[in-house]
Amino acid sequence: MKLHKCIFCDTLFQKEDEACPRCGQGIKAIYFAHSRQIYNSKVEKQLLAFLSKTFGRKDVCCPNNDMGELGSIEPYLEKVRHSSMVVVHQFRNHVGKGAYQEVKEALARNILVKVVIRGKGRTRSGLPKYSLKQVKDIKIIDNTDWKIRYGQVIIVKS
Repeated sequence: MKLHKCIFCDTLFQKEDEACPRCGQGIKAIYFAHSRQIYNSKVEKQLLAFLSKTFGRKDVCCPNNDMGELGSIEPYLEKVRHSSMVVVHQFRNHVGKGAYQEVKEALARNILVKVVIRGKGRTRSGLPKYSLKQVKDIKIIDNTDWKIRYGQVIIVKS
């Protein structure tokens, strides 16, 4: 019988699609790629509320809250490789280098990538209206700006 290792707490468990019995994280989670510019902000909280409502909290991996600062991009890319979907948020219509690499990795592995789009108005609970659009590709815009304008997603036309 093959054992699976939780990438959050290193616990070994049997079924790949179940949540880790120790920390509750699912091995096949939805990875939320977003700019550090919105970490711990009202916008990040609103986006997480939208994703939690859409997918269920235990299935959404927020690198800021669930992984923390790990020193290199590799652990985040490893989480992307074990995800069933990546949801990306563009800050000022762009992504930084980290989110760019996460999206590029997902697309290279044929993992579904969607981008969060803010619509007009608010929900009944007062949150901004968001929707998800499928990402076809990602391109580099400014390779000298690693924080904000590094790349931009290309959306599948509907």
